[in-house]
Amino acid sequence: MTPNKPKRVTLKQPTKQLEIPLILWDIDGTLLAPMSGGENEYEEAISWVIPNLPLERVVTHGKTDRQVVEEYLANEGDELHVAKVLERLDIMSSRYETSEHKIPALPRVTDALGITGALGYRNALLTGNTPARAMSKLRGAGIDCDRISWEESFFGINARSRSSITREARTVFPDRPMVIIGDTVRDGEAAADAGIAFIGVETGAYTGDQLLEAGAIATVGDLVRGIEDLQIVLNREFKTCGKQEALR
Repeated sequence: MTPNKPKRVTLKQPTKQLEIPLILWDIDGTLLAPMSGGENEYEEAISWVIPNLPLERVVTHGKTDRQVVEEYLANEGDELHVAKVLERLDIMSSRYETSEHKIPALPRVTDALGITGALGYRNALLTGNTPARAMSKLRGAGIDCDRISWEESFFGINARSRSSITREARTVFPDRPMVIIGDTVRDGEAAADAGIAFIGVETGAYTGDQLLEAGAIATVGDLVRGIEDLQIVLNREFKTCGKQEALR
């Protein structure tokens, strides 16, 4: 059965609100549980566009949707095929809003978004997902999408690497205080490429030591035990004098 085509995600141009510190959250492995067999959806979409194409498994951790698709099609296909596979992935994304395919939110993610918002910070995304896939994943997990500033978020639909996304974020907001929160070494490396601070969460495939080696200013084990530590690090990084009362 062919999934229903998702609603189009229309994003406004980001506005340069320099006075509001911006937290750029990764999705998979950071806000949501790491995907099990996530490679399979790429292979399914590719097989729909180019039937019977032999595929060699690609590591997806920390990569953008376009980057993964281009690696799969390195020896076959062209830009038109890549565009069709990305479109197919968007169509397939509606499955994340079903009970069978939804990806659960990690514990206390909603609390973390509430705390950081109450501290006066802006929550947005920096993800390798396309906008449609990002929204479907969060909706399916039961996360209130109104907690996310979509117009200040950055996506991987046209990015061939994660660093392309972080550099775009720094170009759009050249002087704005920003922190990236993610679970992979590529998050850290991409943050460093753009001069953005990185906080690692040990809820994905990498250890705290690996995230620190990738440039993290700090790591937290998860958002259950580490939520207060995360608040302290953010306050220190942003040098805020605003609301700093922990919400429990």
